[in-house]
Amino acid sequence: MFVKDELFWQALKVTLVYTFTAVPLGVAFSLLIAIMLNQRIPGRTIWRAIYYLPNVISSVAIALLWTLIFNKRFGLLNWLLWTLFRIQGPGWISSPRGFCPLL
Repeated sequence: MFVKDELFWQALKVTLVYTFTAVPLGVAFSLLIAIMLNQRIPGRTIWRAIYYLPNVISSVAIALLWTLIFNKRFGLLNWLLWTLFRIQGPGWISSPRGFCPLL
């Protein structure tokens, strides 16, 4: 079934080239960076912070977006509840009951 398709061999070739070039190069590059950041070089803490900063920034951005959605006064979810159904939304994050209205 696969042998009759002309694109199968092309896809197999591209996959093998990627597997045997990009993956080992990515692992080697990552190992090189890990070794460099573990050496005693001037400003090592700053270099580590710069390397880790994208992880922290994305987590903060996600947290801010969810806070804006669930905010009691001007959150998107409560605005939609009020606009569409005239329902006063709860304090999703600030309420002790949280998301569960049965508590």
